[in-house]
Amino acid sequence: MTVTTYEEARGLDVPEAAVGTVDIAKVRALTLRYLVVSTILLGAGGLLGILLRQSQADLDRISPNLWYEVMTAHGLATFVGWAAFALMGVTWWVLAECGLDTRRLEDSHAQDAHERYAANTRRATDAGVFGAPSYVVEGEIFWGQDRLDLLERALKKLAA
Repeated sequence: MTVTTYEEARGLDVPEAAVGTVDIAKVRALTLRYLVVSTILLGAGGLLGILLRQSQADLDRISPNLWYEVMTAHGLATFVGWAAFALMGVTWWVLAECGLDTRRLEDSHAQDAHERYAANTRRATDAGVFGAPSYVVEGEIFWGQDRLDLLERALKKLAA
């Protein structure tokens, strides 16, 4: 029995992984920075949470509009920001330990990468894309992982 990957089964060309050296010390320092920032975000979110609790207990009443803004910042800092930064730091460390050339990740922060991202976002918005993953073939949007079979059919029809 021969086992093939999704890409191999469909005849897709998959480039070889980038080969390079990994500076583990640099990755560990970067990981530590991400974890420190995530801890600061968690602390800031906690302080905002204390302000919310004081307002709910009528100890230090704030206006309803400000309360909503503080609640939003609290949620972002405590959950989204903290989890994202902590996860990103650990991800860099794991990828480096597995031998990934982390310079490729650093390149993703370059100005030209940001410009490409902005241009692709504009193209997607202009095409009517509203979520991810989305694929546009001949003006037809295929949205969602459960539509890949329809996307494949459209691509085969287009290639025929």
